[in-house]
Amino acid sequence: MIFNNKKRNKKERGFSLVEALISITVLMISVAAPLKLAGDGVNSASIAEQQIVAFYLTQDAMEYVKNMKTNNRLSLNDITTGLDNCNVNILPNRGCRIDTVAGSTASCLVDCTNGLLRFHEGTGVYDYDNTGSVDSIFKRQVKIFPKRTDPVTSAVLEMQVEVSTKWISFNGQEQEYKLKANLLDW
Repeated sequence: MIFNNKKRNKKERGFSLVEALISITVLMISVAAPLKLAGDGVNSASIAEQQIVAFYLTQDAMEYVKNMKTNNRLSLNDITTGLDNCNVNILPNRGCRIDTVAGSTASCLVDCTNGLLRFHEGTGVYDYDNTGSVDSIFKRQVKIFPKRTDPVTSAVLEMQVEVSTKWISFNGQEQEYKLKANLLDW
């Protein structure tokens, strides 16, 4: 009888070390997988946020150029008046940066790489004003390519506008959002 009690006690002792390690490994994997998925979701949300901001910054500059063209047309001016800094025929391949809040343009010295947009946390506005703002990750450049001019007056009748917004994403890769439009003198 004593022999049988020893066998029963041995069976009732619990898990072996190997069984405990295997169960801990399974538990760690089951916890790590959802954490990895959550981390990937946060990264994807961050990338999407940057892309959305870049889209709106690019669209903002395009709308500014369209508005300038319309105002110039209503005033019977050349459609590129006030946008000379952006005209690649005047400043080859340089383009310009447009501050849509201040309503100003400035020539880019070298590919607009020195002009980060600034972000005002209180208002959520992007511009080039240093007052109460911090550097953003976005650089915006506008180029205007005159496509057709009036042979008599040399006024621009058609222009292609190219707006690009570049940024370095959180993973260190350069990203770009580019928008092109052809605008006519009508």
